[in-house]
Amino acid sequence: MLYGNIEQLTLLPYVNHIIKKLIIEAVKIAEDQPAGRYELSFPESFLMISEGETHSSL
Repeated sequence: MLYGNIEQLTLLPYVNHIIKKLIIEAVKIAEDQPAGRYELSFPESFLMISEGETHSSL
């Protein structure tokens, strides 16, 4: 899951490009690091990596 200041992202002109960059950066961090909290290159943004399973119901 990505956590950050989403309100600021929606005000920027190229939102899809910025979110794509955040996701790509987060995936790279997640592959190399254990569970924890890691800062991304965007101000006030960070990645929270947690261990566990996600369950959803339809």
